[in-house]
Amino acid sequence: MKIAIASGKGGAGKTSVAAALLQVWDRKKLAVDADVEAPNLHLFLKPENLHEEKVYLPVPVLDPTNCTACGDCRNICQYKAIIKMGQQILIYPEMCHACGACFLICKENCLREGERELGSLLYQTNPIPYLMGRTRIGEAMTPPLLKKMQAKTEEILSALTNDTELNKTDKPNELSSIDKPHGSDTPHTFDDFDTIIDSPPGVSCPAMTVVRESDVLLLVAEPTPFGFYDFKLAHAAFKQLNIPTAVIINKINMQGNEEGDALMHAYCHDSNLRIVGEIPFSEEVARFYAKGMILSELSQEWEDRFKTIALNIQVFIKEEGKLP
Repeated sequence: MKIAIASGKGGAGKTSVAAALLQVWDRKKLAVDADVEAPNLHLFLKPENLHEEKVYLPVPVLDPTNCTACGDCRNICQYKAIIKMGQQILIYPEMCHACGACFLICKENCLREGERELGSLLYQTNPIPYLMGRTRIGEAMTPPLLKKMQAKTEEILSALTNDTELNKTDKPNELSSIDKPHGSDTPHTFDDFDTIIDSPPGVSCPAMTVVRESDVLLLVAEPTPFGFYDFKLAHAAFKQLNIPTAVIINKINMQGNEEGDALMHAYCHDSNLRIVGEIPFSEEVARFYAKGMILSELSQEWEDRFKTIALNIQVFIKEEGKLP
């Protein structure tokens, strides 16, 4: 079960909600920080001894020896990563999407495969299974890194599902089952694990890349004028994916914002969006969060609040037919 926690804008509370839910979630879980441009879930969960794996994108490199400057590679590149200036072919790897068309069309075979670093994946399997991505400084294209992260998620889940002795291993941060053949012909599923994903903010390509591969979407909404506007944009964009969607309203009951709360409730009601939790605005909570603390640890009241939200989410998922 992959649960994406998203929002229409940055600062709505995705990460604070994700961290608190992970703290009280009573099922086996994998934490994923997919906000690869600004990952910060690790500041709250505090994973240690993360294994780092560099991620690269294959890009063309020109061997000018046999190049006739025919321009076929330039013509087929839809992303303008290859241009022709006079009788010279120039390649801009930063614009390459690795579609591979240029390699296929080059009659002189004068393109070889190079690589561009996209960023890193960092992960552990103990004490809490955790995965995060981090883009290389200066890298503008995040969906390829996110797709690699999705593949790594499946690897980690496969390892966690099959390695029953995981907690007894002498090397708890190594994925001992990865790249090993399964010992049975029985298909393996990851039903025992819930993947809780801190998604990129907004509705641009990174957010859509993450949410479209999820089973359930939780939209964290902020009932301020800007927050409500961006929430409606997010709902309009994500509903095209036909993924079961529920809402957590953050920063509710702010003094002087009664109209904003009412508008948010009315929109969710009219849009048939289930509200699975409400988090009241509190300066004490803001100070606690600013210190890198998890909201469910603030007090017994806040722990109970997030346990109730977690239960509401699980009931919603079951009613949507995503859980047995």
